[in-house]
Amino acid sequence: MFVISTFVTITTEPGELTFNNLLLILLMYVVYSQMWLAVAAYGMVGYIREQVFHKQAKWYKTKRYQ
Repeated sequence: MFVISTFVTITTEPGELTFNNLLLILLMYVVYSQMWLAVAAYGMVGYIREQVFHKQAKWYKTKRYQ
């Protein structure tokens, strides 16, 4: 979906529909999806640690000033 929507967007701009731009869109998608995999893996590791070591997650609250 990302690739198609970005590709359709550049087809409306004259001179932007090039093979290099298509490769750049594909590269952007791969990097973006890999970053989300890293975030998801980090979350899963934290969850597994909580379950194995029976520790509660510590949430840090932002101080509110009135």
